[in-house]
Amino acid sequence: MIQNGIGSSNCTDDKQDGFACMIGLHIKIVKDVMQNFTKKGWRYPEKYHYIDTNAGDGVHPYYGDGSPILFLKAAQRQMIAHHGHFVEKSRQNAEQLKATVEELGLAQYCTIYNDDHSNAIREIVGKIPRNAFGLAYMDPNGLPSLDVLQLIAEKCPKMELLIRIPTRALKRVRNAPQCTGYSLVDLIRQIKKEYWLIRETYEHDNRFDWTFLLASNYSQKNRKTFMEWKSKRFYSLGSAEGIDILHRLNFTKAEQEEIKNLSLHGHVEGCGGLVAEHQAGLVGQRHRDQRPLPLPSGELVRIGVGDAVGLGDADAAQPGEHLVVDGAAPFAVVQRHHLPRIIEAGRSR
Repeated sequence: MIQNGIGSSNCTDDKQDGFACMIGLHIKIVKDVMQNFTKKGWRYPEKYHYIDTNAGDGVHPYYGDGSPILFLKAAQRQMIAHHGHFVEKSRQNAEQLKATVEELGLAQYCTIYNDDHSNAIREIVGKIPRNAFGLAYMDPNGLPSLDVLQLIAEKCPKMELLIRIPTRALKRVRNAPQCTGYSLVDLIRQIKKEYWLIRETYEHDNRFDWTFLLASNYSQKNRKTFMEWKSKRFYSLGSAEGIDILHRLNFTKAEQEEIKNLSLHGHVEGCGGLVAEHQAGLVGQRHRDQRPLPLPSGELVRIGVGDAVGLGDADAAQPGEHLVVDGAAPFAVVQRHHLPRIIEAGRSR
């Protein structure tokens, strides 16, 4: 249901409760990182920045606080210096959001942009220090904007991305006649973030298969932090659980059946942490139709495996260093058009 441009469904209550936990955990992790930097005498921007690309009006009449208010309250509770950048296209909603934050006495901690996020985002990232910590949250009515996510990833590389996605809608659009949609894996490929976590869908969500993706440039070495994200049902794309979720949400049932058949016929191979498939032309030889699976051929994808599971290393490298998993954690480096079989190989390991 959409009211005043704000969508809601039977999953909204779970989403808001889930987001409240996620933003609270993320602020806690960043605060730990900042404290560690302070102990080591490293300089860093001391303010946590939050971008909400689809802010809404702040409070839903049935579901309660929206994401901008949940962020402001979480940051206040954890006593971290912060600023929110809230984008809302509807003038009515933007004015209501402004009134809500003023009523709460939190207006000084945020800026509200009454504009489309594709227009507002350049101004926002221009105001945020390049090495600032924080989170950008996108929860659109429809499909995520790749252009906006790509720009945030480029201009604010230390900020994480939290993206809420209706994966069944992605598959419908991608497979519609004469349509140029993208897949879940396509989205991951096109956004320049090193490490990805994926959240399991809601048990009662049998219509849209909503999920969250969390993208970061930080490796995960802290087991405690990993378990905290796992407690929110987030799994690394390098884990068996994450690969299974990605496989299920990225491909239609027909595509999954084809991958299964390829596996049964010996076309899928896995060798430890590094998986490589060099046989040509298998994915294009499908019987369902002549369109390729949703990834162009000839390109490379790199998905971290092992411990590559996102921000959370309170003992992170010094600002300015390129943060990557150490050599013991390999990568899957594969031809783009072989990725479906690589995912299947990971599931069978």
